[in-house]
Amino acid sequence: MPLNNTMRKFFYLVLVLFFSLALLFSCNKKKGKDIMPKEKFVSFMVDIHLADGFTRLYKFTNIEDIFPSDTSLYQTIYLKHGVTKAKVDSTLKYYLNNEPGDYRDMCEQALNKLIRLEAKVNSEKERKEIKKEKELRKKK
Repeated sequence: MPLNNTMRKFFYLVLVLFFSLALLFSCNKKKGKDIMPKEKFVSFMVDIHLADGFTRLYKFTNIEDIFPSDTSLYQTIYLKHGVTKAKVDSTLKYYLNNEPGDYRDMCEQALNKLIRLEAKVNSEKERKEIKKEKELRKKK
């Protein structure tokens, strides 16, 4: 399923709304040890958006068998990246308040990574369909 303009706008809207909340809470002028490096933060955002898509996609199935709650899925992502919610919040606050251009670039990088992942999945699906068709032709 390719990302159309509506989906891209929705993606940006979700990003802006989600991360703008951090802006309302405080300003963090110094980039300290509690700020995630840009590339790590981009990777974190990609994983969060994949999790969001996963939970939306399987909302009407029995996802509780896989993850008892959406929260545990997100906790897994925090553990994978070795960060806490406080560190992510500090990172958001820092980039939104002090480097908004870099933050916008990081959002675009995350979106581009998601687009590449989607293309890879679609390519794999097409490859499997072609292989299946060839196998069916051989059987005939």
